[in-house]
Amino acid sequence: MLGLGKAIAAGSFRHDAEGRTLIRMWGSRGTTRQVPPEREAAITRFIDVWATAGIFANLAVMAVFGWPWAFAFVPLGTAVFVIGMHRLTADLPAVDAAPVDTRHDLQVRMARATGPGGRIFMLVTGVLFVAAGVWLGTRGERMGWLVAAFFALSLANTIRQMRLLRHASAAEQALDRGAQG
Repeated sequence: MLGLGKAIAAGSFRHDAEGRTLIRMWGSRGTTRQVPPEREAAITRFIDVWATAGIFANLAVMAVFGWPWAFAFVPLGTAVFVIGMHRLTADLPAVDAAPVDTRHDLQVRMARATGPGGRIFMLVTGVLFVAAGVWLGTRGERMGWLVAAFFALSLANTIRQMRLLRHASAAEQALDRGAQG
């Protein structure tokens, strides 16, 4: 969905000094595994389909059954993700150490993977959903305030990613100019 799944996937992969692609599932307690290029593509595809299908399924559930039922499907979506990722990564070779990325590095990678169209889409939909949430909240729907708060945080994160990407790109261009000169 305009790169949302690709952005999530981009946050999952790391590259070490030897140029290997690594993935560490389940955070700092997880096993780090080396990922061959064809498996990286399969994992990225799975995450992209999972994220896109999850958004549309959630919207459909909300439209048909109402807001509270959308939250009931979160455990199902989580289970699909956990099982799918386990099937895609369980047989990959484990490696001893993983490179440590800062939150900044992760945010820049995710912003690059989303692409300019995806970032604009997230900005526009973020503003629209914040406005819709406020509108619902002022009409007595308590869930409206939750929607507004969630998308305000999402919007703030998107703006932060755009700023980090702009600064990272400027720094890379300065390094390139220094290397050429």
